[in-house]
Amino acid sequence: MRTIAGRVVTLATPMLIAAALCGNAQPPSPKLVKASVSGPKSVPAGKAFTLTVAVSIDSHYHIQGNPAPKDYIATELEVGPAKGFKLDKVTYPKAVVKLVAGEKLPVYEGAIQIKAEVSADHAVRPGKYVLPVSLRYQGCDDQKCFPPTAVAMKAAVTVTGGK
Repeated sequence: MRTIAGRVVTLATPMLIAAALCGNAQPPSPKLVKASVSGPKSVPAGKAFTLTVAVSIDSHYHIQGNPAPKDYIATELEVGPAKGFKLDKVTYPKAVVKLVAGEKLPVYEGAIQIKAEVSADHAVRPGKYVLPVSLRYQGCDDQKCFPPTAVAMKAAVTVTGGK
């Protein structure tokens, strides 16, 4: 004999599946950005170093600049978390101002570079490390914006003795 709860689950399941398939779900973001990270081969413990993220945005698309206007999702670069390493500063390029859907917006198009200043703590032992790097962005064309997405990268760094 089936319980009331069992009947509710049986009846609700097809409705939940239909809502998920036909609801307000946005299509996934197209792969419109390619990014790679580079940096020095070796860094002394206790010193700052710069990682450079080269970003290529497909033609006919743009990503939001940083800073972005209120209610827009700015492009953001994150490094870490990685024990013994700290992100000190991110320098974004100057955005171009583009008229999009009747609104002037700061955006990035084509090829850009983002710089991240990172420091290795004095206590970091000499050796090879891999730092996670993530570029989060919202891509758009002239008609619509896509859901925010991210590109994950890894920066290989060899820490040498301090000084």
